[in-house]
Amino acid sequence: MKFHNTIRNKLLLVTSLIFSSVSFSINAEPLKVGYSDWPGWVAWEVAIEKGMFKEAGVEVEFEWFDYVASMDAFAAGKLDAVTMTNGDALVTGATGASNVAIIINDYSNGNDMIVGAPGIESIKDLKGKKV
Repeated sequence: MKFHNTIRNKLLLVTSLIFSSVSFSINAEPLKVGYSDWPGWVAWEVAIEKGMFKEAGVEVEFEWFDYVASMDAFAAGKLDAVTMTNGDALVTGATGASNVAIIINDYSNGNDMIVGAPGIESIKDLKGKKV
């Protein structure tokens, strides 16, 4: 399935980038990554549930947090990596926490939509309607 392979490839690429930016030894503990409830980040859960990391031989532990708590845990050195916005990475770095930003920009390929009442099938159907 094309969609599945695309997500899989992106997740494995991101994991590879994370591993390349984090120094570790052969006997190191698994990489600890904090993530939270944002659509772009919950894709990690798909990879976890499908066993993609194990299949790729990547030792990683994911920990679910509320968003701000994930940044606090990272800044306190309890995590090796965390998912956060660029602006929040600047704030976290201001606390003295050393970090490396790994940014993979993406675009929507038909995933955007308008949710409307029955009978609203297109943008044109919104004309003259109160929202």
